[in-house]
Amino acid sequence: MKRYLRVAAWAGIWLLVVLCRHSFPSITAVEYGVFALVLLVLCAIDLSITWWPERAWPAWIRRHAYTLLVVLLLMDMARAGYYLTQHHPFDPYLQMPPHRYVLPHKDSNEVRILCLGGSTTAGLSLADTLRYPYRLQQRLQARYPQMKVRVINLGMDWYTSKHILTLYTTEGRYYQPDIVVCMEAINDMYRSWSPRGFAVGAYNDKYAHFYGPAYNGAEPPTMEYHLLTHSHWGDLPLLLMQQRPVTYHPSEWRSLGPYIRHLSALARYVAADNAAFYLVTQPNLYKPVMNALEHKQCWFGQLLCNRRVDWHTLEYPDLSSMRAAMDTFLYEERRMAAAQHIPLIDAAAMMPRTLKYFYDDVHCYSPGADSLSHMVADAISEEVKKHVR
Repeated sequence: MKRYLRVAAWAGIWLLVVLCRHSFPSITAVEYGVFALVLLVLCAIDLSITWWPERAWPAWIRRHAYTLLVVLLLMDMARAGYYLTQHHPFDPYLQMPPHRYVLPHKDSNEVRILCLGGSTTAGLSLADTLRYPYRLQQRLQARYPQMKVRVINLGMDWYTSKHILTLYTTEGRYYQPDIVVCMEAINDMYRSWSPRGFAVGAYNDKYAHFYGPAYNGAEPPTMEYHLLTHSHWGDLPLLLMQQRPVTYHPSEWRSLGPYIRHLSALARYVAADNAAFYLVTQPNLYKPVMNALEHKQCWFGQLLCNRRVDWHTLEYPDLSSMRAAMDTFLYEERRMAAAQHIPLIDAAAMMPRTLKYFYDDVHCYSPGADSLSHMVADAISEEVKKHVR
């Protein structure tokens, strides 16, 4: 019985190490692999001392010894094969590869509108025909049937103002847009933090700490952890940790400065290309009084703005902190737009903050996307009219 208890103990230690892989921020995949190999060797030594007689080795023990060696060899071969075959492709400048369009020659009666932003602009959770840029094109085309309206959706999941600035200057401007519409805030907000699984190291103003969807390229997961994350056991390490909402002070949202600088630079580049530039404030669900269901639907703070207090405790901003941060970002955006005479579409103030429009902190159902397209269409209608021939 003791022998099997020792086997169970070693198996438990192994499972604990696998599950706690991401509880040690400084450990690398190579260091973990070496540690795992040492653990296996110690396991083999311990079991050999426990199971093997001092003098004679019966045939059944020799068979089990060979079996143990084969198992160790197979595990190491599997680990080596996993690391040799793992690929995590990403755009080295923009992380998530953006949409790239091959457009025909621009007609004389065509007006091109470029929509820039993150996932709330991309709208990938909605059907193509329900996304706000597509609905915007439909509305404007119906208002001006004598001209061709083309709305190009360059929104992309995870994109911050820095991604948008890079995308526009390296690609978007070559689509020859007449009007550029930009909506972004939430992705810049959570760049203030360095949550495990998305970021490496401390915050910096260049956002270089935050890998987001490219995180596996920075810190490849171990074979065991990769397998566990594809099962119902994958969330166990997070569930074992204590998580508590706390108040985050507005001064802690350090990405506010870069956010405003990027938007300001984007406005200058668009103006240099003789295109009209419009800023859209980020619609969101945050409000002073939220019911239990609305609380439950908001997850950005807990997942993307958490900070580790100790090895088993995470803190994350409560919803009042998220609302205060969003209000601060939008206030500074409005102030910058007013100072630089940039037309601003205050969708955050106009869109109702209910679950009819939002399914989480900022992402919209189709009624929200339709409402947003209506606001933008009304705001840029006069600018579109200038291109009517």
